Amino acid sequence: MAEDLAKVLDLHGSVKTLHGSFDPAVMTREWSLLEPGVVAHKYYGAGASDVKEVAVKGSLETLELVDVSSNG
Repeated sequence: MAEDLAKVLDLHGSVKTLHGSFDPAVMTREWSLLEPGVVAHKYYGAGASDVKEVAVKGSLETLELVDVSSNG
């Protein structure tokens, strides 16, 4: 059973990654009842889905999109 929760913080934001900039980008605050000490801000870019994640509580780490490739 999934225990993940999310709240939209910004529908019209922007975010920069090593791959490039995404504007507009949706920013969310996400956490899980199974890991009460962990909170992340996640950024979703148009046409690219989850492009950046920044831990704001718990083990501090950042994940971001660096490249896009096609299998065809």
